[in-house]
Amino acid sequence: MFSNRFKIIWEQASELSATLAKPLDSLQQGVASDYAPFLWSESFGLGGKLDQAIIARSADVKAALYGGQVFVIVPIYVTSICEEQCLYCNYRGGNKGIGVERKRLTDDELEQEAIYLVEEKGQRVLELVYASDPRMRVDVMCRHVELLRRVLERHGGGLVGISAEALEESDYRRLIDAGLCWSVLWQETYDQAQYAVLHPGRTGDGTGPC
Repeated sequence: MFSNRFKIIWEQASELSATLAKPLDSLQQGVASDYAPFLWSESFGLGGKLDQAIIARSADVKAALYGGQVFVIVPIYVTSICEEQCLYCNYRGGNKGIGVERKRLTDDELEQEAIYLVEEKGQRVLELVYASDPRMRVDVMCRHVELLRRVLERHGGGLVGISAEALEESDYRRLIDAGLCWSVLWQETYDQAQYAVLHPGRTGDGTGPC
């Protein structure tokens, strides 16, 4: 998780703490170096100018995307087969307890789950949840996203997201092309020592299992 590239980027970002922040109206969208100096500002996180700009921009994006509507996000657990050993998770690979049943949905089973949620329960926002299943690569995820989008389109449309391990940028682009609307990536802690305790088998330097 904490790869050498992460360390290099952190060092580069830290160097920017000594630079002067530009006026907010001159910041270039997507240029990290323009925003980094604000992260060391005493007012950051306390209602300063950047905080207010972020809040205002977030409100605009939210209004454009959702128009004041509230959505219930319904998870569909595609697989409970996992190679990880995260101590807090019931799906961890080492959990061999009584009553633990591993299941990987077929495309037909996934479609039936989606049809039930959309037709019977009226849900329109579905989230595909994946463990670290070695068979669940981006090709499969794209197929699943397309499958759910087809089900939703037959009933007026909706949104599809995923909760999965970190992927490459090219993979996310493929998923977006398949119809993905968002992705969730959970990160319990950035403390490397605590991360190693919670995730046995990961080295913290990017060389552990994926």
